Amino acid sequence: MVEIGNGFYLCQAIERRLYTYQRTGLLWMWDLYLKKRGGVLGDDMGLGKTIQVIAFLSGMFDSEMIKSVLIIMPVSLIANWKKEFEGWAPGIDVYEYHSGS
Repeated sequence: MVEIGNGFYLCQAIERRLYTYQRTGLLWMWDLYLKKRGGVLGDDMGLGKTIQVIAFLSGMFDSEMIKSVLIIMPVSLIANWKKEFEGWAPGIDVYEYHSGS
């Protein structure tokens, strides 16, 4: 585990793959968590919002700060998110649920 700032720890295998701006986004999410506030990660398309969220969740799971999480998204995005979890955080179990209505 590597501390990337303000007491947030991340698996080194993930940390070394992140761009500087993604680390900044990660620390922003950590700061929101510490302040018990919400936020919107609104980076431009293609800058790795999915990766930032997966990295954040990975750090939270590894630090045992969370035990589960629910991510709500359009059905059209599920396959991509599952693929990204497999590539970035294969230790996190991902379960898919969706219905027709």
